[in-house]
Amino acid sequence: MTTRNPQRLGGLTCLAALMLALGCGGDDGAAGDDDGASSGGSGAATSGGDDDGQDGPGDGNDDAGDDGDDDGGTDAGSGDDAEDDGPDDGMDGNDDGPSGTCQPVPLRMIVLGDSIAACSNVGGGTSGNCAFNQLHDHYAETYGPTSYENLAVGGSVTRQVLDNQIPNVATGMSGHALVVIYTGGNDLQPYLLGSDQAAIDGFETLSPQLEETWQGIFAFFDDPENFPDGATILMNTQYDPFDGCTSPPYNISQVKLGLLVDFNTDLTARGDALDWVFVADQYASYMGHGHHFGVDSCPNYTAGQDGWMDDLIHPNEAGHANLAAVLAETAATAYVDCE
Repeated sequence: MTTRNPQRLGGLTCLAALMLALGCGGDDGAAGDDDGASSGGSGAATSGGDDDGQDGPGDGNDDAGDDGDDDGGTDAGSGDDAEDDGPDDGMDGNDDGPSGTCQPVPLRMIVLGDSIAACSNVGGGTSGNCAFNQLHDHYAETYGPTSYENLAVGGSVTRQVLDNQIPNVATGMSGHALVVIYTGGNDLQPYLLGSDQAAIDGFETLSPQLEETWQGIFAFFDDPENFPDGATILMNTQYDPFDGCTSPPYNISQVKLGLLVDFNTDLTARGDALDWVFVADQYASYMGHGHHFGVDSCPNYTAGQDGWMDDLIHPNEAGHANLAAVLAETAATAYVDCE
């Protein structure tokens, strides 16, 4: 498995979802919410159920990408700053990072996850502003025809990806599949607004549950009866909407920012253990483009950077373009820069 920290992707890099909790009144994530999700491998692009109006502060679909350094700064590799804010060209597939293990070129792209993956606030899963639809277009243009199935449901937690979304994935079809899974924020959201000790205790309970769930997800996509020609999974670390800053009006504590780092570390380790799973580092590149992008007292402030947040937790169009670019560059290590 290969983890990428694409620092050269300018204004369109990604780092995804700290909003662990600041609002995700997560829905039950039932598979039935996905209205319009395409049938597996049909080749027709479909929007994967938007999030039933959960876009606002109550959505909390993405975890905080904060670092937890005691001074409010980001940890090493947060790569804030030097990123340009202009349109990103990172979807060209050229990357300078470590090579990955070569994977078969996909004939299907399957998207699972929460409202960020469903692109609820930028027009839905088939919108031109949706990071995952952009990624699909990039694949189709670069590697050949690839079907697009967006089954993401707003408000979903990781367990609901396994229990409610995966049952909607068509199996037994020929052709390799690229599975993009964007989830985690809603798992963490219950602990954001409580005490630090409650957050620590909650995370200790959550971590083994996530491990079990991810093993179930991996087992499903690794089963040759489900995917005779195999599957490649593309996961993501979570960005920090607050730029690693504890300033008002959010006042997120360093303890909670540190838990996001732990979450990202655990997720990366899961991906690194498998040579057919790739992790896009969306935490580093997003730093300095969140809600505190213009606060010069924050540790990741750089003059002239743009903000990539649309609301409390969802990225705006520039943020989605960044997510798409980082995902594309990371995935290139499976198809271009690989060995």
